Amino acid sequence: TEFKYVYETDKNKIIGYLKIKTPDDKNYYLDIILPPQYFELYQKMLSFAVKKIVKRNKNFKLQDSLLLTLFIYIFIYK
Repeated sequence: TEFKYVYETDKNKIIGYLKIKTPDDKNYYLDIILPPQYFELYQKMLSFAVKKIVKRNKNFKLQDSLLLTLFIYIFIYK
């Protein structure tokens, strides 16, 4: 199952994408795509995703993403 969301500015400019995936309604994977200049919105998008998942299953597991780990390393630690 997949759920897709678009993050827009007040002027209807798309600045990010969020995809929530689950193969079994217990383990969830997130794809959050944001340009570096909007990285401060990452926490807001993550909170939104968790709220959506909790509505479906309160005992979920959020799986780590290698792509997210690389993104954080490249833009935060360098």
